[in-house]
Amino acid sequence: MKDIAVRQLPEQESLPTWLRDFKDGDGFPREQFLQSRVVFYPGSGTDGQPIKMFASRRWAHCFVYADYGISKTSLIHTLDVEHGFRQYYSSLARIPLEAQNLVPDRWETRLTPEESSRIDYGFVGVSGFGFLEILERNDLNSEVDRPERLAILFLGADAVAAYVALFCQRVSLFRAFAVVIQDHGFGGNYTSFGRDGLLEALATRCEAVPPWLWVADYSNAWNGFSAIPETEMGAGGMHGARRRLFGKSSDSMAMMETSVSDLLS
Repeated sequence: MKDIAVRQLPEQESLPTWLRDFKDGDGFPREQFLQSRVVFYPGSGTDGQPIKMFASRRWAHCFVYADYGISKTSLIHTLDVEHGFRQYYSSLARIPLEAQNLVPDRWETRLTPEESSRIDYGFVGVSGFGFLEILERNDLNSEVDRPERLAILFLGADAVAAYVALFCQRVSLFRAFAVVIQDHGFGGNYTSFGRDGLLEALATRCEAVPPWLWVADYSNAWNGFSAIPETEMGAGGMHGARRRLFGKSSDSMAMMETSVSDLLS
């Protein structure tokens, strides 16, 4: 295949030290978790494709799944019994969390009164739960493309409120590394997660726009993002959607002449 000019893909992230050294019985390492590369998935359900995309390439090891439409019982059953994670990973720890564990200091909504009236600022939302799942690869001696450990923060929460609380505080040094954009049409969401929706508005206003988006083919990337050629991943995610990586166009990312297929192989 002829080489084409593409935006630089994310560099690999080493397994974060805190995650490598984590032991069962340790508490929630909030700051260390949020200082790592975090992929945020609003309206996530139990869709594991973003983890496959980012973790298998060592682009990120930490994820936030926020969805007020799934119960804790259903989620845990899926994790423990049904989910494909169990083929490769075992649960090292499951740490239950309260809102104060996630946002220990007084926090600001950062939205207008009209915007705030549309979302649940109880933070834990309709389902009202949160827990951190630490997963460890079953065969640590094998040479495989899957990281040794993953950390996934599951929130039964309003995704917009969760993003505000974690990444949009005036004193926060934390920024999401990527956001998964999967709009659900008639699925019941009160706002689009994609272009011109409330999530983009608050991220832009708070200067909390991530450098990367992972966008379903029937959803719209945020303003200022460009598709990265040949980074499409096919059916296997929520609703069988194809997805593609988008990079923030305003970032000063070097252009390079290379084969995208080689980079993603």
